[in-house]
Amino acid sequence: MVSNALGSVLTGDHCPSRVGGTQEVLGYVGRLAYPEANFWVSKARKLSPAYAAAELLWYLSHSRSLEMIRAYAPSYDDYSDGYGIYGPRFEGQLGVIVRLLKKNPTTRRAVVQLWQPEDLCNQESTDLPCTLSLQFILRGDRLHLVVNMRSNDIFRGMPYDIFCFTCIQMMFAGELDVAVGDYQHQAGSLHLYTK
Repeated sequence: MVSNALGSVLTGDHCPSRVGGTQEVLGYVGRLAYPEANFWVSKARKLSPAYAAAELLWYLSHSRSLEMIRAYAPSYDDYSDGYGIYGPRFEGQLGVIVRLLKKNPTTRRAVVQLWQPEDLCNQESTDLPCTLSLQFILRGDRLHLVVNMRSNDIFRGMPYDIFCFTCIQMMFAGELDVAVGDYQHQAGSLHLYTK
């Protein structure tokens, strides 16, 4: 999926941003039929498995601290002021998803909401959540996941986002004793910074 997305972005439009120019495609939708194959391997973009695992554990810990992730990404402070970190936003929502799907397997309400109304008014933070929501949909014996992003940097963010979210999808599928279904990744703005 990342390779196909990159082709789309490279043929996209130039768009300025608050941190420099980008190549951008609007309304991107990509799908992974096998989310278990969730770690992108490329000679051109060397990803860190240790960082990917640390980011997932950081989310699941609900920690409000940047300390843990700094050990794996010392430059994290360049991108985050601590406002939009996902862990605290996940808190109280993830546990409800499995219970909700067990009670009503056909529900369309199993949605984790990361973007909050107050984010719209926060013009000071450099770290507003890029992820809007994760929707878990159980159909038959397969748990599907639809992720909505308001903004997604294909080079730095997207590969790690896909890894973390599909790992959560696999964990939930295991708890529900069902197979892992499709993973769909939607981005209002999928972009690559010119730099």
